[in-house]
Amino acid sequence: MRLNKVSIYKFKNIESAEIELTDTTLLVGANNAGKSTVLQSVHFAAQCLRLAPEANKPGTISLSEIEYIPTNQYKSLGHGEQWGNQKNTPESKIVFQFSREQEGDVQFFEAEAVIKSARNEGISIAPKIPPELQPFFRGQDKVFSAYIPGIAGIPLSEDFISKRNVYKKVASGDSNVVLRNVLLLIDKFGKTEDLRSAIQTIYPDIEYDVSFDEEKNFHIEASIRGVGTQAKYPLESSGTGFLQVMQVLSYLVLFRPQVILIDEPESHLHPTLQTRLVRFLEKRVSEFDSRALITTHSPFVARGLSSDSKTVWLAKGKVRAASQSNDIRNALGWGALDRQILLCTEDAKVGHLQRIVNQDEGLADKVAIVPLSGVDRMGAGGIVRDLQKNLGANHKIMVHRDRDCLTDEEITEWSTDYEKYGFKTWAPQYTDIESCFLTEEIVCNALQLDVAAYEKAVSEIFEKNEDAFFETFKNKRREINRKYEKTGGSPSSEDLWSKWGLLSKVNGKSLLTEFRKWAEGEGHDISKLGKISDGVVAAPDLLTELRMLL
Repeated sequence: MRLNKVSIYKFKNIESAEIELTDTTLLVGANNAGKSTVLQSVHFAAQCLRLAPEANKPGTISLSEIEYIPTNQYKSLGHGEQWGNQKNTPESKIVFQFSREQEGDVQFFEAEAVIKSARNEGISIAPKIPPELQPFFRGQDKVFSAYIPGIAGIPLSEDFISKRNVYKKVASGDSNVVLRNVLLLIDKFGKTEDLRSAIQTIYPDIEYDVSFDEEKNFHIEASIRGVGTQAKYPLESSGTGFLQVMQVLSYLVLFRPQVILIDEPESHLHPTLQTRLVRFLEKRVSEFDSRALITTHSPFVARGLSSDSKTVWLAKGKVRAASQSNDIRNALGWGALDRQILLCTEDAKVGHLQRIVNQDEGLADKVAIVPLSGVDRMGAGGIVRDLQKNLGANHKIMVHRDRDCLTDEEITEWSTDYEKYGFKTWAPQYTDIESCFLTEEIVCNALQLDVAAYEKAVSEIFEKNEDAFFETFKNKRREINRKYEKTGGSPSSEDLWSKWGLLSKVNGKSLLTEFRKWAEGEGHDISKLGKISDGVVAAPDLLTELRMLL
C-alpha cells in the first residue's frame, strides 16, 4: 500500500491541485506559486486526521492539541476567504489516495480531511478514513508525514526528553531543537550504522557520535569527527548544510514516513551535495515504500533525479504541467518556467544568443533560451512539440539554427517541419551567431575603426586564409547537397563562393579568431570583439521576430 496522489482544494493560495506521486516528486515554480503550500497542506491535514476524535465522524480539535499549524491565524488558511464555522461556509479539503496491488489487480483507497474553523477556538474536521488506511494515519508511533521546512542551526545544548515528546516536536516542524534526541532514539533502536552510512553517501569523510548517561550527563552529547580520526567537535559547530542533511536522513531512518516533505533542500548545500542528496533520497524512499515530495529552485536538485521521478510545475496555485520526462527539470536550469517564449537553439553554448536577446530589456525576462545541442539532435518539429506539451503547451516557440552556408531555399525547406506546428524559425543573415558580431557596424563601433579600416581588415583576413576557407566551404556544401539536394540541381560551390560576401560563406567562429589576431596586431583592445557596444544592434531581425510573438 503506497500513497500515489494528493489532492488539495481551497487551501491558502491553492484553489485546486492534484499531485500524482512517484517515489520522488519535485515541485518547481516561481516564488508564491504554491509549492510550500502543498507541503504545508499535506502535513497539516495528516495531523488533523491523526488528532480527529474519531476516524469517520466530524469533530473538533483544540488548538492546544495541534502540533503543527501553518499560521496562528488559522482562519486565514482558506482560499481567498476566511474559513467559516457554519454549514456551507468556506472550508478546505485534502484527499490522500493510496493504491494496493494484489495478484495483478490494483485497488484504490482514499482518506480525506475537510477542515474549517470550529465554533469555538479550534479546528473543525470531517474525516473519512477507511479501515485499510487507519494504521497509516492513526497507528501508535506512526509518523505519516515528516516535514522539513529548513534548518537554521541547532541549540547549543539539548536536554533528554521522552520519545513521545520527540515525536511531538518532530510533528510540529521544529525538529531542529530535538535533533540530538532523534539521534539518541536512532541509537536506541540499533539504527546508528544505517544513519552513518546514509550520511557518508553525501559527506563521505564524516562520522558522528551520540550518547547520554542519566547518571553523569545534564545534556545529550553529540559530536562529529573525521572518518578514522579521534578528534571530536561538537555537533552544533557543524555547518548548516551538514545539519540539514543529517536532519533529513535521520527522519527517514527513524520514522520511515509515508511521505517526507522537504522545502528547498538546496538552501545550504553545494550543488554537488544537492545532487548526491536527492539521488540517495530517491533510492531510499523506494526501499522504504515511502514518497519524497521536494520543492526546489535548483537545477542541481533536478539533475540528481532519475527519469522515473516526476516533476510538477506550479504557477499561481495551480498545476501548470507535470511530467516524468526531463523537460520540466531541464526548464528549471534554462530559466524557462514562467517565460512566454522558448527560443530553442542548436547551440550548446548560448552566451552570444543571450547577449542578442538581452539588448531588448522588454524581451530579456520573457524569453528562455533552450539549448538542444546540434541540428541533428534537434530532430523533427514533433520533438519540439513534445517539449512544448510537457511544459504545459503555454509557451510560444521559436527554433534557431545557424545558416551554415545554406541557401535561402534550403533554409525554407529546413523550416517547414517546424512551421507546420505553428513554430517560428530563425536563421542568422550570415553563417552563424558569431557572424552577427562581425558586421561592419558592430566591429567599427567596438574597435573605433572607420569603414576603410574594416574593409582592409576583411581583405587581409580573406587573402591570408582563402584556400582554407574555401576548402571548409566546399566540404560544408557537399554535406548540404547530400541532405537537401539528393536529386541534384543545387548551385555549384564555386558559383556561391563568388557571389556571397565573407560573412555569408566563412564560419563566424573562425572569422572571430582571425579578427582577434588582426586586431591584436594593430594594437586594438581585442576584448571588445564579440560584444555589442552602445549605439548598435546585433541581429535586429531576431529581436523583431521575438517581439511579434508576445
